[in-house]
Amino acid sequence: MPDGRPWIMPYGDAGLDGEGAGVGQHTADYGTISDEELTYQLQKELGDQSSGTAKITIPKGIRQHMPPWFEETRLGYPMGSTRQYRFGRLHVHEYEDRYVAHMDNANPRYDPLGHLVKDAPEVLIGLGGAAFGGKIVADILRSDMPRGYKIAAVIASSIAGIAATYMLSKKFKEPSG
Repeated sequence: MPDGRPWIMPYGDAGLDGEGAGVGQHTADYGTISDEELTYQLQKELGDQSSGTAKITIPKGIRQHMPPWFEETRLGYPMGSTRQYRFGRLHVHEYEDRYVAHMDNANPRYDPLGHLVKDAPEVLIGLGGAAFGGKIVADILRSDMPRGYKIAAVIASSIAGIAATYMLSKKFKEPSG
């Protein structure tokens, strides 16, 4: 980040913890603009991006706080952040030394199902996998199988269900390209 100015970083460079190589376009100087201008600039620069494909990193050395209308939230994966904020579809992760902002496709406070489908499909896959695995385990436990076989079958089906769910969720979460 030359000159302490944030960059737009593609998902592949930003990583899951918001750190990145600093590849992308220069953005506004977020250290000198007002809270209103910050909100406008983030929405403008991230508004046309699909969820998770672009992130803006703002060093805390140039901006120590988010605008007061950015509400602190627990909705979202922390990804190593100390706090998270939301304003509309904007989602900001606060780390010790920086803020990382991205735009969700749906606001989970007002459209939780849309957020799960568009921004976090791996959660839906996990819930579906858990429900399917629970049904299999329940069927095994209700069967006439000997106790030892039931335990082995429950363990095997649980491991297979976790592995399948994990692989499916990774496939859905991969950026398309």
